[in-house]
Amino acid sequence: MSKVSGNARACVKASSLRTGMSLWPIGRSSSFCAASAGTSYATHVPKGQVGRTSLYVYTGAHLGFCFLDDMTSWKIDFNGGNRWKVETLPGAHGTDFPDSKVEKYFVTSFALCLKSQLVDLKAEGYWEELLDTFRPDIVVKDWFAARADCGCTYSIRVQLVSADYIALASFEPPPVTIDQWNDARWREVSHTFSDYPPGVRHILFQHGGNDTQYWAGWYGPRVTNSSIIISPKTARNPAPSSAQPETMRE
Repeated sequence: MSKVSGNARACVKASSLRTGMSLWPIGRSSSFCAASAGTSYATHVPKGQVGRTSLYVYTGAHLGFCFLDDMTSWKIDFNGGNRWKVETLPGAHGTDFPDSKVEKYFVTSFALCLKSQLVDLKAEGYWEELLDTFRPDIVVKDWFAARADCGCTYSIRVQLVSADYIALASFEPPPVTIDQWNDARWREVSHTFSDYPPGVRHILFQHGGNDTQYWAGWYGPRVTNSSIIISPKTARNPAPSSAQPETMRE
């Protein structure tokens, strides 16, 4: 098992989890975070500032908690080249995002750029019995795209982590390289953790990459609309030792 570390600043947006057994009350009042519209807001962010460049987490159809819509919510693990930058869709030599409500994205440079967030599940109201006995499905999603005029390499790593920061389950597919002169379309990555080992207390989410032309500026992979969904579905089988990659959809 590997050991991980990191930090994140979360703004709580909890309502309650609803299942057929009514087992999952969070016990915190809701503030504005329109999960049904797919947006994520911090309490101080004006309503008009939509653009899911920040990671958000929600429970089923109810938003659980989200992160501030800027770089301060992320731990910068690598900041190579001209460093991380936030740009507005569609961007130079880019395409529109499938959801028109998404207005911004993060973009990487010519050397490796990686950023991460560490979600503390207990701090956000998910108690030990729920996490260890019922073990709700945890769905992670991310979107990435290349510029049409420049190739890039994208990577993602998500780990379910114990209280002692030991990785209990991991999703880390091989890096994806997109050639120069591509269609610049947005691609979705999705994975579901099911029947994972007991003891999960944190979720580490990391993504990024770099361009393949080594051009000065911001020509690497673009990422946006990252999410973690705590599903009402619960464990039905004994917990395996690890989770395997599920899907990568274009």
